[in-house]
Amino acid sequence: MMDSRERVKEALNFNEVDFVPVIPPFQGFWALMAAGYKISETFREPMKGAHAQMAMLEKAPFDGFEVIWDWLSPVEACGCKVNVPDDGNPITMERVVKTIDDAEKLQIPDIGKHARSVSDFEVARTLVDKYGKSHYTYATLALPFTLAGELRGVEALMLDILKKPQLVHRLLDFSSKVLLEYAKAVKETGVDAIFWCDPTASADLISARHFKAFAVPYIKGLVAKTKEMGLGAFLHICGNTTDRLDSILEISPDLMSVDTKVDLANAKILDKRVALMGNVNTSNLLLKKPTEIIAEAKECISKAGRIGYALGAGCDIPIGSPLENVRALWDAPRQ
Repeated sequence: MMDSRERVKEALNFNEVDFVPVIPPFQGFWALMAAGYKISETFREPMKGAHAQMAMLEKAPFDGFEVIWDWLSPVEACGCKVNVPDDGNPITMERVVKTIDDAEKLQIPDIGKHARSVSDFEVARTLVDKYGKSHYTYATLALPFTLAGELRGVEALMLDILKKPQLVHRLLDFSSKVLLEYAKAVKETGVDAIFWCDPTASADLISARHFKAFAVPYIKGLVAKTKEMGLGAFLHICGNTTDRLDSILEISPDLMSVDTKVDLANAKILDKRVALMGNVNTSNLLLKKPTEIIAEAKECISKAGRIGYALGAGCDIPIGSPLENVRALWDAPRQ
C-alpha cells in the first residue's frame, strides 16, 4: 500500500494509485477550533496551532495538508491592520492604500522581522519535520490580485479596474514581489508545494476578460517561479471557474482545486495536463451527515476519475464542521 506522500505524488504525475488521495484542501483554521483552541489564542501561542494540526490529522487523516494557513500574514506585514477573532478567520480592518500616493510609498516588508510570519514558518517546520516524509505538505499563500484587494480594499480595486487600471497593475506588481519573498521563505521550511489562492479573482467578482488582463500574468509568473524553486504549484480560485479553465491551462499549475460551482465533468478539460482536485460542497460538510458526505465524495470520484485527481472540499473546510464529516472524506475512497 502507498503511503500518503507517495499517493499524492503519483496522482500529480497521472499514475495509478491504490486510493484516490484526499487533500482538504484548507483545513488549518478548522483544525484549530476542532482541537479546542480559540483562533486568537493560536496566534499568540503559535505552537498550539501546530499541536492542533497534529491532533486533528490523527483523527481525520489527509494525504496532503496545509502547514501554513495564515494567508493574511503578508497583508499585515505590508502595514494593514488585521483582526484575529476568537472563532473565525482573520479580517483586514484597515487598508494601507487609500490614494495613488499611498501606492507609491509601498515598500517590500522585511519578512524576517515580522513576528507573525516568523511564527508561521516555525510552525511549518515543526509539522514538516514530523510529517514531511509520510505526508505531502504545502503552504497556503494568497495571489497578487487578492493581496492587492486587501491592501486597497476589494470594492475600491474593482472600481480601479475600470477607472485606474495603471494603479491596479502597480499594486499587482508590488504584490507579486512581496509574495515571491514569501515563497522563498516558505521553501526553507521544507514543504512540498505552495497552494496559491485567489479568492478575489473569482468569477463572482471579475469577468473572464478582466481575469486574463489583471490576474493571469501575475499568477503565471508566480507559478513559474514556484516550479523553478523545485516546489509544487497548486492553484485555487473560488467560485465558478468554468469560463476560465482555458486560462488555467495557460498558467499550467501542477494541480487545480475547483469550487463546488464547477462541474468536475466539465473540468476534465484539464485532463492529463493539470491534475484536478475537489469539490465536495463545504456547506454539506458543515450541515449534512457522514453518509451523505461519502455519497457526494463518491460522485466526485466518479466524475473526475481515479487518475490525476485528488478528493477534497470545494474550498476551506468550514469552522465548526463535525469531525465525523471531515473524516468521511478519508473514508469515501476506501469504500
